[in-house]
Amino acid sequence: MAGLILIAEDDEELRGMVALFLQRRGYLVIQASDGAEALAKARAHMPDLILVDVMMPTMDGWQFAQALRAIPSFALTPIIFVTAMPARKSMVEGFQMGGIDYVNKPFQLDDIHRRVDKALARRREVEAAVRAQALGMDEGQNSALRTRLSQVSLASLLSILEMERRTGLLRVRGQTDDEGEFDLFRGSVHAARITQGAPAAGMEALVVMLGWTDGLADFVVNDAETPDEFKLPTTNLVMEAMRRLDESRRE
Repeated sequence: MAGLILIAEDDEELRGMVALFLQRRGYLVIQASDGAEALAKARAHMPDLILVDVMMPTMDGWQFAQALRAIPSFALTPIIFVTAMPARKSMVEGFQMGGIDYVNKPFQLDDIHRRVDKALARRREVEAAVRAQALGMDEGQNSALRTRLSQVSLASLLSILEMERRTGLLRVRGQTDDEGEFDLFRGSVHAARITQGAPAAGMEALVVMLGWTDGLADFVVNDAETPDEFKLPTTNLVMEAMRRLDESRRE
C-alpha cells in the first residue's frame, strides 16, 4: 500500500469523492467530518499524511493542526490544508500551523494526488535525515542537528527533541535575520529568548519564534541544565504558545 491518509472534511460528498479517488490509487483512507473527530482518529490510526479542510465545525483546520503538532509522535506527519481562503493568507497561516502544502478549492483530483505523493516522499527524506543526525549526536561528537524551518517547523522540531529527550541549545534564525535560542533539558524547554531583533524572553519569545516560517535551526548537544522558567512539558508549552500565536494573528 502507498500509505494511510486521513481526510478531514465536513462536506460529505466532497470527502467521499476524494477518498474514493485516493483508494483507487492504492492508498488506505480514513475519514472525519471535523477537527475533533480527526484528532481522535489520528491518535487511533497514526496516518502517514493528513488532508484537512480549514473551515470545519467544532474544531477548524488551524486548531486541529495546533493540537496535532503538540503531540511528539506527529512531529513529521505531513498536513495538507484544503481551503477556499485567499491563497497568500492560507499559505502563511498554514505554514505557521505546521502544514507543508495547501490546495485551493475548487481543485483537480489529479492535483491532490501529485501533492500527496510529493508530501509522502518529502516525509521519507526528512525522517531519514533526522534519524541520521540523531545517530550522529548519539556518537558523542560535538555535532548539531540542522534543518530549515520551511522543511521542519519549529513546533515539529521541538516535538522531535522532546521525543528524543535531548539536552542542549537550539539556535533559531528567522527570515529577517532575527535570532533566538532555547535551552532544553531532557527534551523539556527550560528557557527561550530573542538574542537578535526586538528583545523578548520566555513565552513572548516562544510565540514570536513559532511565527517564523523560514530560516535555520541548529541544535547542539551539551550537558548543561539551566533553570526551568516554564515548568511545563514541551507538548503543553507549544500548544499554549500556538494558541497565543493564533489569537494574535486573528486580532
